[in-house]
Amino acid sequence: METTRPHLHSLAHRGTIQGLTITASQSATDLCHYFGGVRYALPPLQRWRRARRLPSSFTYGSKEAPGRCDGGAGLCPQPGFLSLSPQNEDAWTEDCFECNVWVPIGEPPKSGWPVFMFIRE
Repeated sequence: METTRPHLHSLAHRGTIQGLTITASQSATDLCHYFGGVRYALPPLQRWRRARRLPSSFTYGSKEAPGRCDGGAGLCPQPGFLSLSPQNEDAWTEDCFECNVWVPIGEPPKSGWPVFMFIRE
C-alpha cells in the first residue's frame, strides 16, 4: 500500500505545478513523484481539428498558487472502449490533451531519465 503527500515542481518559465510524492507505507521509502493531468496542448476550436500548441505565455501556476496536477488526465473513450474498462463517465472528456507523468526519486542519469509511453489501442 502507498501513501501520498503534496510535491511542488518548478517548470521554469511555465510556472510551478503541484503533484504527489508516492511513498511505500511499510518501508516509508519514497517511490516516485506523480503529476496527473499535465496539459500539453489546448483543444481545437472546432471538433475534428488539430490540437493547438500551448501559447508561449502559458503557465501552469505560481509557487504561491501552483497548478494542481494531483488528479489524472481525462479519458477520451474510443470505439470498443465500453467493453474494456469500467464505465465511469465522470472521467470522460474530449479534451484529452493532458498526460500523467511519473518521475523516479533520485538523481537522474547523466543523459536524463528515459521516457516510456503507453498508448492503448
